[in-house]
Amino acid sequence: MGVHTKPKMAELEITHLVQVYDTINELWGCEDAIIAGDFNADCSYVTNEEYKEMRLIKDKRFKWLVNKEEDTTVSDSNCAYDRFVIVGKSIKKDLEPSSVGIFNFEKEYNLNRKQALLVSDHYPIHLQVEK
Repeated sequence: MGVHTKPKMAELEITHLVQVYDTINELWGCEDAIIAGDFNADCSYVTNEEYKEMRLIKDKRFKWLVNKEEDTTVSDSNCAYDRFVIVGKSIKKDLEPSSVGIFNFEKEYNLNRKQALLVSDHYPIHLQVEK
């Protein structure tokens, strides 16, 4: 499931992802899922108090893979906007935990900030699922 929440609505939209997943699971019998994208779930868009109370955090079926302490933005901020959330027994079993990461292309290709921003204002996130 791809997601890009509206920054000012991030907390509410993220909370509703539990309902979206439950509906998809009911309609298609899809227990395993990866919810990925720009959650805007950090810094000024979602407070620490809101973060702790979100259903997608509190519901133990869901596992967040990119930590809040990570930085997925090219800007001078230190925000973990981009995330993976997984749900389902098989995907949790098949996930290669050490594969979850952020590709800092700015550093990797020795770009200055201006050059990096021409590529994107976010660093790509990645993971590997073994089967």
